[in-house]
Amino acid sequence: MRVKNYAKLAVAAVYASWQKAQQAIQEIIEVITGFAELAKEAGVSKNTPAIIKKALEERRHENRGLLR
Repeated sequence: MRVKNYAKLAVAAVYASWQKAQQAIQEIIEVITGFAELAKEAGVSKNTPAIIKKALEERRHENRGLLR
């Protein structure tokens, strides 16, 4: 999906603008960046954060153009 299409979706999702949607995406990225540490503190198996981290990195790579 091209960035223009994401911008249309952002407006349809009640974001005032594409910039506001990008801000929300960035905030989500910041929150999930700390997931591994929180999972470790909560006693989650070591394998689970590694699997999630890999999936998040793949999505970040696929969608790298969204935050430009």
